[in-house]
Amino acid sequence: MISIRKYKIVIAAAIAGISGCLIDIITMTALGWDIKGYSELRNTMSAMGASNSPVDRQIAFWWILMGVLIIIYGWGLRYAFKENYKLVRIASWLMILYGVGEGLGSALFPADPSGGHLSWVGMLHDFLGEAGTTGITFFPLVMGKLIPEIKKFSITVVGIGLTGILFFILGHLFNNPNNFFVATKGLWQRIFVYTYYLYVITVSIKLIWASLKVKTQSEPEERRNL
Repeated sequence: MISIRKYKIVIAAAIAGISGCLIDIITMTALGWDIKGYSELRNTMSAMGASNSPVDRQIAFWWILMGVLIIIYGWGLRYAFKENYKLVRIASWLMILYGVGEGLGSALFPADPSGGHLSWVGMLHDFLGEAGTTGITFFPLVMGKLIPEIKKFSITVVGIGLTGILFFILGHLFNNPNNFFVATKGLWQRIFVYTYYLYVITVSIKLIWASLKVKTQSEPEERRNL
């Protein structure tokens, strides 16, 4: 049950969350077209931000912006519920972790050009990315408890997300470029990311709607107090 504490902050945070998700989807698609031979089916998103990528600086800029917006979203979640504050804080930190790891971390510490993990920058990229992925992976499990009406949707998203992660990992375990998982690891990564973005957008819309109800209810009281 959504019980808004400060509707203005929640609306601003929800808009930031929606914007961060849409920015990442749009830039990942549009800038991928500028890389010769790049395949969204086969290649990972990290490859677009590698130091040898022709769009590395553009990607870094948009990842930083996305990360900041998601951090704002995570922070704003703390004002979206009056009850179950421990769960609210967990949900907040999970999204902040995603913004820091997959947003700022991926931008400031690009993947190794070879896709390997030998340099310290590449290792930091992997560590922060995995931390951020962990954050958003478990986010729906917490939100499903805070908003019971989307519990089934939350479980479905986690199921799809874990499947995407599993197939993505399998794509890194094989060396044969013709292997099914290797040839589709970019697809599985995008299924994971975009499914969770759809979830964040859905939750954000619900928060905006609930905040507008609070705003409507508070206006008559404000007039009476004038």
